[in-house]
Amino acid sequence: MNENMKDTIGTENEEIRKMIDSIEPEEGAKERMLANIRAKANAQMAKKSGEEDAEGKETEVKKAESTQPAEKKITGEKKTKVIPLSKIMSWGAAAAACLIIGIIGVNVIPMILPGTDMGVTGSDPIQIGNPFEDVANAKVIEDRLGISIDAPAGAKQVSYHVIDGKMADVIFTVNGHEYDLRASEQSGDISGIYGIEADVVQIDSETNAILTVLRDEEEIYTKIEWTDGKINYVVSNTDRAEKEELIAVYGQVK
Repeated sequence: MNENMKDTIGTENEEIRKMIDSIEPEEGAKERMLANIRAKANAQMAKKSGEEDAEGKETEVKKAESTQPAEKKITGEKKTKVIPLSKIMSWGAAAAACLIIGIIGVNVIPMILPGTDMGVTGSDPIQIGNPFEDVANAKVIEDRLGISIDAPAGAKQVSYHVIDGKMADVIFTVNGHEYDLRASEQSGDISGIYGIEADVVQIDSETNAILTVLRDEEEIYTKIEWTDGKINYVVSNTDRAEKEELIAVYGQVK
């Protein structure tokens, strides 16, 4: 480009700048322009401030997370132990079994173990009477029950009892073995001993006397039952006396 052309362009640019500078906008246009400029500036400042706040909060959260323990520990809180229902139910069944055993012991054991005093004493409001009552001699039994029974001659350690107000009972020892003689108007088995029948044999047709051998695990019991048509009798042994010994005792007390 030659010098003349450069001079011409420079002159034109100068004239354009002068024309722009000479333009005077209206008063309202100036205010609108100023307002737009301020609004843009405020928007930019708010955006920047928001970004800074968000960045700061994010930093605080990360910092808090980094310092938080892996497991939150709660102090002052008492933990409750949960007991399975099945266990509760097991404890309930055991308590019921103990109660039943206690009732059976008070009512049944005195009939099985003559001479055992299982009566309930003390200040308890509910008492269960002892069905096993000691009496002085065979005459007392006869006076009260109208039943005449007694131990054989020469027997030792003789004791007399009335069971449940209805049954006569005499316990005695012969040749080192203990026997239990009972009599009652009640029907059925009144011996108080039970087990699996191992042997049953009739020994006396006149009284319909039946000798029975019973087994209970490792134990052996023997008894002889008979009747006179009104009173039922039984004599039993639980310490392994021979059958012949029991039959001999029966011959003396029938």
